[in-house]
Amino acid sequence: MVPATTRRAAYSNMVDFPYPYNGFLQKSRERFTEHTLQLDYVRPLWEGHKLEVGAKYIDRLNSSLSEQLFYDSSLVPTRDDFNHTMRIAALYADYMWTRGKLGVTASLRWQNELNRYDVDGKRNDEMSTDYHVLIPKASVNYQTGNWTHKLAFSTFRNNPSYWSLSSDVHYRSKYEYDMGNPYLKPQISYQLAWSTQWKWAYIEAYYKYDKNTSRSFQYAYDDKNHPGVMVMTYLNSPKRQFYGIDFNISPKIGIWQMNYSASLYFVDEDLAALGITHKWNGLCMDFTLDNTFTLPHSWMLNLKVGLTPYQESCCAQVQTTGFVNIRLSKQFLKDKSLSVAILANDILHTQYMEMTAYSGINVRTQFRQYNDSRRVGIDLSWKFNATRSRYKGSHAGQSERNRL
Repeated sequence: MVPATTRRAAYSNMVDFPYPYNGFLQKSRERFTEHTLQLDYVRPLWEGHKLEVGAKYIDRLNSSLSEQLFYDSSLVPTRDDFNHTMRIAALYADYMWTRGKLGVTASLRWQNELNRYDVDGKRNDEMSTDYHVLIPKASVNYQTGNWTHKLAFSTFRNNPSYWSLSSDVHYRSKYEYDMGNPYLKPQISYQLAWSTQWKWAYIEAYYKYDKNTSRSFQYAYDDKNHPGVMVMTYLNSPKRQFYGIDFNISPKIGIWQMNYSASLYFVDEDLAALGITHKWNGLCMDFTLDNTFTLPHSWMLNLKVGLTPYQESCCAQVQTTGFVNIRLSKQFLKDKSLSVAILANDILHTQYMEMTAYSGINVRTQFRQYNDSRRVGIDLSWKFNATRSRYKGSHAGQSERNRL
């Protein structure tokens, strides 16, 4: 599928004006294709031991063509043709060992990644970087009675999105441009976590280290010829560290099912390497209180409350935000296959995103954003073959899909 878009800002009061008020017309076309081949072999070795090995190959092509036409005849139209070909070959092995209450899991993945970037029909050797990486993971868990303890080490690797790599310039307004960075590096993350669970209570403490974190960055486009114009792009910060703890309790008292969670963490990111002078290491917190009441005659009431208090972290000051959602539902028919619900989201109109960010050199951005989450509606759902088929419910065949 090849989506084609023509972006036009709001028109002026002129009738049939060929260009928007900001004096340009942008046309873009993007295409994405991917072919994947995967082979897996699973074999129990002897009692308590299991080995899984596999191989995977991915052939991926991203391409974009962008044109900017200007109303001002003194400005030369621009055309950007960007193509990215990625070929990934990976070998991986998982080993699982269990004995009584103790279990050990270890895995290793070797990944060979070849990249080719073509800009305006010519190969860019500096951007066409190849990567050869090892991705290890390991965990130890111990279970006794109602208690479960787990110590886990994980490695993650995330490639930059195609959008953040593309060198196309996208015009959001007369004073705001967006542009990707083809020189972004993949992000590598290492996480060490300890978790303990007892019946309906769960707690996890973790430390996470990110290398080459991709983050947004703003700078002045051209103070002399285009004063006031800002460009937002993406850069790699050398390192970022998280120190956090998560809680969750889900007790049930009569008809009242609770699911309460809290997350507390600190973020320490190396922003000085990007020239950003503002930095905070304040405590960040998120709270979610989810309450479900099972009422007579197949009625159910859900009240969900979320709160994120004011925080100062990295280069941003974020104001307090939250929401209150209510849902009342009832099931009909003998097999309860028909469900009707009345819902109201963000009934207090408080789910705003408001912050002051210093995400550039001598740049301060202030904004207040609302994503139109406040709504009232009716939800009607029907479960087919709710009792007769072995594929029951709204997640029918999920285990088969996961296996494939």
